[in-house]
Amino acid sequence: MLRSTEYRGVESPAGRSRIVVLDGFRALAILAVLFYHYTVRWAQQLDPHPHLPEGKMFAGVVPLAYGWFGVELFFVISGFVIFMTLENCSGVVDFLVRRFARIWPALLVAATLTAVVLDLAGPSDWKVGLYDYVSSLLLIDPSVTAAVTHHPGVKWVDGVYWSLFVEIRFYVLAALVFLLSRGGFSRAWFVLQLTVFGGSLFIHGDLPLRAFDLITFADYMPYFTFGIFGYQVYRHARRDRSTFVGLAASIGMALYYSTTGFGAFADKSPLICMIANALIFALFAFFLFDLRVVRIFAMAPVVSLGRASYSLYLLHQKCGIVLLRAFVGAGIPYLASMPIIVLLLVLAALGFHRLI
Repeated sequence: MLRSTEYRGVESPAGRSRIVVLDGFRALAILAVLFYHYTVRWAQQLDPHPHLPEGKMFAGVVPLAYGWFGVELFFVISGFVIFMTLENCSGVVDFLVRRFARIWPALLVAATLTAVVLDLAGPSDWKVGLYDYVSSLLLIDPSVTAAVTHHPGVKWVDGVYWSLFVEIRFYVLAALVFLLSRGGFSRAWFVLQLTVFGGSLFIHGDLPLRAFDLITFADYMPYFTFGIFGYQVYRHARRDRSTFVGLAASIGMALYYSTTGFGAFADKSPLICMIANALIFALFAFFLFDLRVVRIFAMAPVVSLGRASYSLYLLHQKCGIVLLRAFVGAGIPYLASMPIIVLLLVLAALGFHRLI
């Protein structure tokens, strides 16, 4: 049986402690997103074209239709890990360099590979233009690129890059708050979180809300905040009133946004959003308070997949859909094609992670 010290942290090759359960959570998150994309996302009703009509058979399967909540789990993990990274960096510049090295080289290779695949074998509306490619590499929202260049229709090379744009804004804000807070990062961040939440209640109109979102990513910020206060519990054994207020408030704000249809949660079922949020926060709480139920996420295959989750995230969507379409077009049944494609892309992601 695993002991607490065995599954909560192991030494990485670089000599730094790695929390293996978080890698297991990453595996869960990427699989949720992957199967959402391979089933309902590119079928009707979500995709009017549709690019993967066979996925319509899963339209009523709620866990698949809401698999995009895996990204919210990624954001909670990011909040936890970024606080830990900030504490271990020599300064803000060191932190930003580490984040750049973590994200951009893999993005460069994945975006280039995806652009080539789409140009050779993708549907016509997925072809990648120069503005699409440059905007994606610079992680600039396509709507901003389109407005600046007066070139309509700019899009991400792969739609999953939208979450990297959120992550980048979080890194910059977190670095600024850490720099200015003089050792009181979690409290200063919480003040910022409350300010953003208050602003989201009073700002109205499409253009003001879009500008507000570009700066603050308000609908996703509570997930990062929960991770930040979760790190307080995990690393510093902070179980005082202020820590639990931070955890409870971030849960409340996330529930408010997701159940009232704010921002990205527009037109989503309030009940299902509430259940999905409860599962995410409960899972993370089980980890923070060292409950045995999370030890399944420390199993070696799960941890390996979690470590390669970023690579799989970058590669799986449009490249995977193109492969699925090709397999189905060649006469291989959709349900038989899917596990083959998943296995191929997992193997590719493992290699990608090791090499890049």
